[in-house]
Amino acid sequence: MTNWSDPAEIAKELQAAKLMVMICLGYAVCDLSYTWRFDLDLITGRRGSRKWPQLLYVLAKLGFWPYIAVTFAVAEPPAFLQCNALVYASEALMGVMTCCCSGLLAFRAVAVWNGRAFKVVASVVTILFLALVGIWMAGVPDVKAVWIEGPGPVWIKNQGTCTFLPIPKIYGVKFIATVVFDAIVLLLTVAGVMAMTTRSRIGTILVEQGIFYFGATLVMNVFLVSFTYAELNPLMSNILNVPTQTVSLIVATRLYMMLCDKVKPVVSSQGQGSSGSGGGAYGSSLGYKSNGSSSTAGAKIKNVFRLNKDDGHALPEAFGMRSNSESNSVHLTVDVHSASQEKFSLSTGKDDDLELGRAHPYAHSQMMAHGSHRSSPAQVQVSEQMTVATGPVPAYLDGLEDLRKK
Repeated sequence: MTNWSDPAEIAKELQAAKLMVMICLGYAVCDLSYTWRFDLDLITGRRGSRKWPQLLYVLAKLGFWPYIAVTFAVAEPPAFLQCNALVYASEALMGVMTCCCSGLLAFRAVAVWNGRAFKVVASVVTILFLALVGIWMAGVPDVKAVWIEGPGPVWIKNQGTCTFLPIPKIYGVKFIATVVFDAIVLLLTVAGVMAMTTRSRIGTILVEQGIFYFGATLVMNVFLVSFTYAELNPLMSNILNVPTQTVSLIVATRLYMMLCDKVKPVVSSQGQGSSGSGGGAYGSSLGYKSNGSSSTAGAKIKNVFRLNKDDGHALPEAFGMRSNSESNSVHLTVDVHSASQEKFSLSTGKDDDLELGRAHPYAHSQMMAHGSHRSSPAQVQVSEQMTVATGPVPAYLDGLEDLRKK
């Protein structure tokens, strides 16, 4: 049977912990190489107006790098260090990242509700989120470490190492609280989507992503809490901290980026406005069992997560004219799915086209705030067929041609 308190065994576990830190760092660098442009646009403000989820996203991403640096310094101290201060900093940064990742999912639970239910859910989620932050910050002093002179890495002159003191079982409470919070957020999201009067692609995406995040973090937290309560040794009690934070960070931020891409407005080659989620016009893909319109529900979710830098300006055509080249006819088609721009054209043949346009002074998001956005496209078609008959000029028009030439 393994003697977990044996110094030789602890040394092996320390090497395994260092290896896991390096692997997690490699995964984080690979993820950054994929998301760096998106991250830079958020920080510099190139993706439209500021929104609260962006703050949590940026804090989670920025907090990871000092967290890795501090953790590696504790594992491989270059010289005498204040080990306890570094461990406190590591725990605090871990709490910031965990709360930010869970908060990104909490915004979804709030966004799917409307009316009075929205206020109730927002209040409940806010209280629970603040409680989660308090639990994490209160648990920072649970882990303590001291500097012990002795054999360290061979390349270090001042040999010594940071040694963890016994970790109490209460250390696992904050991880359990995180799982409970994520579970409540997931249930509220599912309930909000089920309350919709119509099936929505956006709602399905929110539920699928919520389940995926909860499942990934649940597995990691279960193993971490199990090691904590097993009390094998102080190092084993927190050996999975870095992998758990890496999984939570990458999954939460990647899902957020994917959701932003899903809900941003796209103009297709046909000139029809569409959403990246496969829905119809902006704000028309969701419906709720409430006194508000379905466009209000869609607007709430998409306003929270839509980050297109041309937000409010890249609008689809509102009016379009089509002609029938086989006969002298005029066809008018009006596609009403935008309240901020009108564009129409007139064609009476193959080569003759007339195009007119008019733009309203309100931006797309402003019109939605005034309640002028339609929940679904409306189409009106007016057709007029003209037939031209030829024949001899009547007698009463004799001399008209000569008069026109003069």
